[in-house]
Amino acid sequence: MGFSREYLKCCEKLSYLGYAPPLERGGLVGRGFADIGSEVFSVLSDPLHEELRVVSLLTGEVTTLPLSEREKLFVLPQADDMLREIDRLGWDVSSLTFDRLSGWTICVVNEEIEYCLSHERIDLLLLELLLTLYGAG
Repeated sequence: MGFSREYLKCCEKLSYLGYAPPLERGGLVGRGFADIGSEVFSVLSDPLHEELRVVSLLTGEVTTLPLSEREKLFVLPQADDMLREIDRLGWDVSSLTFDRLSGWTICVVNEEIEYCLSHERIDLLLLELLLTLYGAG
């Protein structure tokens, strides 16, 4: 399973802006490293335990992270997670369309405005929309 650098950077940036859904067993998290970029892990243990067991999708190594290390992790949200967050922020998806030439377009509305955004990849479209709604786009 591969993730683009752009996707990982967007996830990390979203985390810095305050997006922090609860960790779940089987969920994917990333961690940024100065020398290698980001590494992706799958959560193995119950996130409510003090120590979190994760397995690297790069090396297969199982690691136990103390509670103090969790703040360095960022969640890699699935599309349904991102759509729930868009809703939680007070926006409704008015349309989501795909065109072979322009890719995906999503339009969201709140009580005051409609906002539309396009991208060739739906995962990056939703991430960029969330970054915009969080005020970083």
